[in-house]
Amino acid sequence: MRHIKQIFSLFLAFAPWIVFLILAGPSLPKLKIAVIAASLVTIVMWVTKLHRGIILWVGVIFFSWALIAVFGIQHIWTIRHLGVLSNGMLAAGTILSILVRKPFTLEYAKQKTPSKYWDSPIFIRTNYIITGVWALVFLINMTLAYFKMGAPYDSKGIYDIATYSFLFMAVLFSTFYPSYL
Repeated sequence: MRHIKQIFSLFLAFAPWIVFLILAGPSLPKLKIAVIAASLVTIVMWVTKLHRGIILWVGVIFFSWALIAVFGIQHIWTIRHLGVLSNGMLAAGTILSILVRKPFTLEYAKQKTPSKYWDSPIFIRTNYIITGVWALVFLINMTLAYFKMGAPYDSKGIYDIATYSFLFMAVLFSTFYPSYL
């Protein structure tokens, strides 16, 4: 039951990004729906405080820019590269959280861990490792999104499967690695 709660917590943390990933399609109308939906989820999570930390701010910045680029100025380059940019923003935010010595997973881990362990070297190191795995996954998915843009339409599903697989592996790693230790 504990692992199910952890997986749900991870999905909740990335809800705007998951909404965007699922709804964004090859057409501009689908992209517009995805940007609006993800932006609304970001706002709701921000207002209700379901979401916090650097990943929230990365989402606020990214989806604000996406709204402006897609609806305001209709910036074609940005529209075409939103898949690459979304994964790049997540990778940058994740790496930044490591560089400022506040791995983004730390806030979520503290919700599930007694406070007496928060300063433990193994607790902190575990969060650096898990955050590093997420950074790697976002970098891989950014690369996949880049190559997907030039791929023939009938092979784009392979890129989607690979993207979802890497995300799923990161979720499993985040859930089970702490238990392994």
